[in-house]
Amino acid sequence: MPDFLAVREEHTDDVNWLFVATDEVGDPKQFVTDKGWDPSLFALGSDIKSYHKGPNPTTYFYDSSGKLVETVKGGIHKEDLQEKVAALQ
Repeated sequence: MPDFLAVREEHTDDVNWLFVATDEVGDPKQFVTDKGWDPSLFALGSDIKSYHKGPNPTTYFYDSSGKLVETVKGGIHKEDLQEKVAALQ
């Protein structure tokens, strides 16, 4: 998560970010607050499980028209994330 937040800081004006937790037990907002993360970045959606079937984490990349252009299942390194975000520009 820290890598995502670091890359987000590099792209606050040109990328919309949405983080969804589907596997945390307890209060996800309190969890991210306790970690020092910005809780406004996280969406709590029980319906996310209806279309997300696969490993956590999974990262979806959408272009500016809302088209899904890539899915990365599993973890992603900061450098790879930076490249993928730059490719969306």
